[in-house]
Amino acid sequence: MQPDNQTPADYLDQIAAQPRTDTMSPFMLWGLIGGGLLIAVFFVVILFSSSGPSKTERFTGYVQRVQSLRSVVSDSAQTIQSSQLRSHNSTLGTLLGGAEQGATTFISQYDLKEMPEIAEGSSLAIEFSELTSTLDDARLNAVFDRTYAREMAWQLSQLRNELQILYDGARDNDFQEYLVETDKNIEPLVKRFSEFNDTGA
Repeated sequence: MQPDNQTPADYLDQIAAQPRTDTMSPFMLWGLIGGGLLIAVFFVVILFSSSGPSKTERFTGYVQRVQSLRSVVSDSAQTIQSSQLRSHNSTLGTLLGGAEQGATTFISQYDLKEMPEIAEGSSLAIEFSELTSTLDDARLNAVFDRTYAREMAWQLSQLRNELQILYDGARDNDFQEYLVETDKNIEPLVKRFSEFNDTGA
């Protein structure tokens, strides 16, 4: 017998077995979330580890910067007017020569037989091309000494940054000593070039 006020369809729906709703257990849910996060972290680590320069590229970039600076120092020697700045420049040339020679004794640690040439169109080549242009303009405008001192102070600061990065990744004690000694020699020159003013001879 049907209850009052119910149609046969309503009554059948009421007595029929209710469909079972499956829910995911909390443990499984957290497991999926954790797994997803681990996969994301894995891909981020892979991305960042493969995007930066290798140790060999950093070493090569450092030596090539030293070589490029040596060339600028040599080319500028005759243009400098200040005797004080000429003295600083001469000291810098000697220091860079020693730094380059010292660095070449460690190239085997970086799987190199010899230092590669600076690639045309590389960021370093462009940077030093722009530096040459800046110095040429300064010479034409009779402000060479002031401009040269400023640019050398900046370049030597960059060199010190590269020395620090190499030191952080170095495992060889002799190489670490070389890096520390080179940095110690460069540090006072940064100060001298930074403080130079071209009011005196």
